[in-house]
Amino acid sequence: MVHQQIGFAITALGILCTDFQIFGGTFICVPFSFSAIVCFTFEKNYYICVNNMNSKYNNICVIFFFALIGLFALGYYCLNKQKILPVAVQPQNASNFNEPAGAISTTSSGQLVYENKNLGLQFEFPPDWHLSKNTLGDASGHGYLQLFNYDEHQTDKKNVFSKGANKIEISISLNNTYTPSSDYPANSVHEQQVRIGGQEITRVDVELFGGQKMRIYFIPITADTIKFLNLVIFGDDANFSVLDNLVQGVQWSQSA
Repeated sequence: MVHQQIGFAITALGILCTDFQIFGGTFICVPFSFSAIVCFTFEKNYYICVNNMNSKYNNICVIFFFALIGLFALGYYCLNKQKILPVAVQPQNASNFNEPAGAISTTSSGQLVYENKNLGLQFEFPPDWHLSKNTLGDASGHGYLQLFNYDEHQTDKKNVFSKGANKIEISISLNNTYTPSSDYPANSVHEQQVRIGGQEITRVDVELFGGQKMRIYFIPITADTIKFLNLVIFGDDANFSVLDNLVQGVQWSQSA
């Protein structure tokens, strides 16, 4: 009867370890359950053997039995404790959002600052905008950055912007010229050279058939003279000044 109770106790302990992921969770239940089966199956023979042994030797056997199970559990735990790694969930506009592609911080005035150490790039944007895609300057060379002043997940995805809604896309280009797309043919294109922050920058204003407008800037990347930072704003042209101010505040790090 005592050994049945031991069997029940071992089984319960194995299940407890499984439910609470203690000592490896599910797998540690196997040796505990096996030990319980041994106790049930060989109860009668074990009881006879125990009765034929003196009390001191009996106690040593019981201690050895549980010590063996404990060592097995401890060994399994040590081998598997590094397999489960914590997953950190990062909010948008967090200070370490998707580094090293780009990190976000906040100024004392509440403006958001984007910093890309790979490109040596830094600029500010308003707090009512948020960062979405953030792979600009990654190892693939095809990364880009997106900023929105609305919830992009609530749109009909027809590239039609409501009043006050805008999107900014930033990527890397090998040239500083605008090439019209067959999907979005241009009705008019106006290009001019402007000097901002000591750099000669190309600015292009485009009006598409249908009335949609966009403004584009091509800024030479100081760390790579054959590449340009391509910045485009889409949507309500009443907010195009947001991109103008962003470009005015672009800073390049000499260490990049």
